[in-house]
Amino acid sequence: MTLVVARSISDEIRVICDSKVTDPTTIRSGRMVDILKVIILQPKLCVCFAGNIGRAQMAMENLARTIGADDGFDLEEILDFLLMEHLEGERRAGDGVEGTDFIVGTMGPKLSIYRIAAGVLERDLPNAWIGDPAAFSAYQSNFHDPETLCSKYRLHSGDPRLEMISKMADAFRAVIQDDAFPSVGNFLISVTSKPAGGDGFTYLPSAIGDGFGTAAEGGFTYSILTPKISGIGALGVYFNQGRFGTLMYPARSLAPVVYAGVDFEEFVLKVKNDFGIELWRFGFR
Repeated sequence: MTLVVARSISDEIRVICDSKVTDPTTIRSGRMVDILKVIILQPKLCVCFAGNIGRAQMAMENLARTIGADDGFDLEEILDFLLMEHLEGERRAGDGVEGTDFIVGTMGPKLSIYRIAAGVLERDLPNAWIGDPAAFSAYQSNFHDPETLCSKYRLHSGDPRLEMISKMADAFRAVIQDDAFPSVGNFLISVTSKPAGGDGFTYLPSAIGDGFGTAAEGGFTYSILTPKISGIGALGVYFNQGRFGTLMYPARSLAPVVYAGVDFEEFVLKVKNDFGIELWRFGFR
């Protein structure tokens, strides 16, 4: 399973999800058991999935091949295709095969969220979720708990948009850290339709740390790196103490591409040389 939450905030769509793989039908490789569950297919189109990951990966591959990478798509054709994929999964549910649900976010012809779940297509939603119902219930409880909101926003921002974004992220992190929901875990992935200086959906970088010593000293820090250009469905993760990085780029490889024995700058350079993608994080140029 998983948890994916999408929300329209003013003139922006914000999507958050986890990266953990718990579905045995997906492609696994090496030390990484993480995948992107929100895929930026074009600058103004992203698709999220939950459920049968193997089936969802195949659907994303077929969809990407059909619509291409250029900025232009037939929304109704995409929704019809995903609805058929979902209904086929629902039909096979009686055979013990897990179904697949989808959320579609678009910036054109208008900013919209669509949800395909429980056998129906819902249109123009202010918010939507798919995945583990119990995990979403916990997310909702965290979201409405005043103590969940980061103190820096609660005390200093006075910006309703920033407070909403902060509450979403903090409520989701609380679910990831809660052992009661084993299907939701690993990295928090964030996507926005309103990146600074860009025009299109993009993943958001972040840096996480539990101590800054060596691995033997218990240090554990990693950075999530995103393409400098919006509209590219790829994400990098670099682990400082482990000296390795991974690139999740489902358009080129269903399994994460692992670069071992590299420092941060080497990882960024190798991704650029191998895939033509320039990655960045806060504080790195």
